[in-house]
Amino acid sequence: LVKVIVLCRPYFLVKGYSDLNIKMYYINLLILSTVLLSLNLCYGQPQIKSFSRNILGNLTNPMIGRAVQLNCETADNTSPIQIKRSRDEKVLVESREKRSSISYQIKSAKCDDSGIYQCIVNNRQSQAVGVILSDCPPLPCQASNVNMTLFVDDSETVNFTLCVLTYEELFKYIVINNSTIRMNASATPSNWTWYYQENKSTAQFVTNVSVIVTRSSVTIEDYGNVKVTVSTKYNELLHLNYNILLRPRGPPVCLTELTVTDQGFDNILLSWQIETDKGQVVQFCVHFSKDNLTWFTYDVPSGQKAANITGLLDNTNYYFKVESLNKFRKNGNMSCSENTIVGKTSRNVLGGNIDKVTVSTYLPPLIILVGSIIFTVVLCIKKKKCQ
Repeated sequence: LVKVIVLCRPYFLVKGYSDLNIKMYYINLLILSTVLLSLNLCYGQPQIKSFSRNILGNLTNPMIGRAVQLNCETADNTSPIQIKRSRDEKVLVESREKRSSISYQIKSAKCDDSGIYQCIVNNRQSQAVGVILSDCPPLPCQASNVNMTLFVDDSETVNFTLCVLTYEELFKYIVINNSTIRMNASATPSNWTWYYQENKSTAQFVTNVSVIVTRSSVTIEDYGNVKVTVSTKYNELLHLNYNILLRPRGPPVCLTELTVTDQGFDNILLSWQIETDKGQVVQFCVHFSKDNLTWFTYDVPSGQKAANITGLLDNTNYYFKVESLNKFRKNGNMSCSENTIVGKTSRNVLGGNIDKVTVSTYLPPLIILVGSIIFTVVLCIKKKKCQ
């Protein structure tokens, strides 16, 4: 468009067009180009006609050692077309010439070839197909699904979902911490129950199964690693292991901001902020000391993020630190209680060695008014004595 503007402007000027007419012409040309581009994006893109997986040798189930061919067809000739393996985003075959189909063959399939494959056209449209070998273990839907951490409390119900990609049905039981748990069993020694539901397949020939595992009540002895093994229907040796870590709720992060406000004389107000907590902070504990050696403790009720410390000596430096506790009165990170801030009663407030400390001094208006009156009276008395 820029080239057209540069080359055609002298021609328009010779023909007697004004600069305004030339500008209007180019504006209309730009609008027309935008409309045509939009129509091309909406209606001109070739559609993926099919993306299929064929097992060579007249077999219906893909098995180890068999050849598996992936065929992608489009409605019109287009480019680029590529077949990509989703697990590692590796492009297996690509054509930059306009064509209506592309193929890729796995000559001797092995378990590492299992997974989801995509046909991508024009870097926009995609369609997926699954290759899960019948004599290979099932796959997790996502790698992050294999390991997870759950924060639970005593007597709380544990409920988590495992996502499995499989060609066959799952077995009628799964193994949790070396104990065989029958499906939908209501009374087992470990109190674990589970069931699964088949979701809509994420790709052709692959079944997406959600395994919902539940434990009705958790005790302190249950905290730690839980190993869940899911097997296929016909071969329990073909299994997939999940590792779940059960941890008691508790504060894993420290305070990000601690504020000291001088309320006057023996009264100091502490307030604080924390980051998003992965567990439950049941209580905050305020520690204060006059010499940084002997510490006194003040328990703050649950849910409060401020404490009013009274009964302190006036005009005295105090050290303050705040600790977050869980129900077992344990801190998720003991270094949280090592950061201190220094405050001086009755006017001066000094910043300590904690990051992001904000310090403010506050004198009530009544004190200021009384002080002004006393100052005025004293000044008048002195003035009369001088006279």
